[in-house]
Order: sequence, then C-alpha cells, then structure tokens
Amino acid sequence: MPEILWDISNYQPFPWQQQFHESKARFRVLACGRRAGKDRACIYELLRLIPRLLKEDRRHLIPSVLIWVVAPTYPLTEQLWAELKALTPQAAVTATHEVDKHLKIIGGVEIWLKTAADPERLVGVGLDVLMMTEAGLIAREAWETALRPCLSSPGRAGLALINGTPKGLTWFRDLYLRGQDPQDDQVSSWNFPTSANPTIDASEIARAKKELPELVFRQEYMAEFLAGEGQHFSL
Repeated sequence: MPEILWDISNYQPFPWQQQFHESKARFRVLACGRRAGKDRACIYELLRLIPRLLKEDRRHLIPSVLIWVVAPTYPLTEQLWAELKALTPQAAVTATHEVDKHLKIIGGVEIWLKTAADPERLVGVGLDVLMMTEAGLIAREAWETALRPCLSSPGRAGLALINGTPKGLTWFRDLYLRGQDPQDDQVSSWNFPTSANPTIDASEIARAKKELPELVFRQEYMAEFLAGEGQHFSL
C-alpha cells in the first residue's frame, strides 16, 4: 500500500497518549477524565495498526482486517463516526456506509460502529481490533459473553483498545487493575485526569471543581474509580 495513502503525520499525541501508542500489550486500557483525549488516542491507534496488520498474510480471511468500534448506546456512536470519517485518510477509503456506519478501506479492511445495548447482536465474528469507548457504561455481560470471545478467532489479531471515564467498581475497573499488575503481560492500563489534556484551560477545571459535587468531580475530572454512589452518576 503506497505510504502516501496513509499519512497521519498531522497527529501530534500528548505525552500520555504517546505512552499508550508505544505499548505492545494485547489489551490497552485508558481510564481517563472527561475530554482528556482518550477517544482520539484510540482512533489514531486503530489507524496506526491497520498498515501493520495488512503486512501479514491474510488471504484466507474475509474481510482481510475486521475492526469494531463499540459504544454503550447509539447516540454515543455519532461522534465516534464523525471523528472516524474525518481522521481516516480519505485516499484509503473505498466505501462509506452511513446507514449502518461502516467504512471499507483499501486492502479489504472494514471498520464497523456498533452499540453494546443488545449483547446478543455482538456475537458470531472474529475481530482483529476491538475499540470500546465509555467502557464503564457497558454491561459486564456484553464484555464477557459477546465482545471478549470475538477476540479469540484463529488468524485474527484479537487486540483491544478500551477507554472510558470510571463509572464505579465495574468490569472496566477490574480490567484496569489487571493492567497495573506487572505480572500480567496481556493488559496495560493508564489513568489520567482531564488536566492531562493541555488544550483545556486550567481555569475551566477549577470552575468545575467549585460547581460540581466532590464525588462527581473526582469521578468525571480526576478519573477516580469510586464505590457506592459514585457509580450512579450519568453522562
């Protein structure tokens, strides 16, 4: 594939995003505050992974590379879909399907937007890459009975890029803790507050701290995993 078709050199990651990109872990987990840049990091990591996957012998796979981007609800897919279309090099896109939200890319690559609202509709395929956004709002059932098994298909890479703002002591928190265990070579995880995004004015975060209840601020801006009522705050 000509390199000019896959130019994402305009992306300049924040220092913490660079740590995420440099990781070789199979499952990478970002537990970050709101607007920290976690979705953007995951989308660009998808784009970085595609040329690498296409270098492998995939003649027996249909499609050659299959990627799902999963959000908790349909409304949350809209922004991801807009960003994915805007950030993917247009010269590499062979088809854009608006109704069911999926892109086809040169080399036989397909990227599909999905929702975890109905876990039974997430079974039956093998994935090279799974990206999940706001994973703390996705049911444990969807991860354990539908999405995690999709990463075990022979011939597929089975990689996962999982992000979210903490929403209580969920399976997302469990996976994050696995990533903090140096003995677990499958998972790496990172925890960054909203302030890790250098483009957000510090005064705005200070105002939010004054205006919001303490537990809300700690969860949504400081990206803390909170037990009890902390897990019940909505977006």
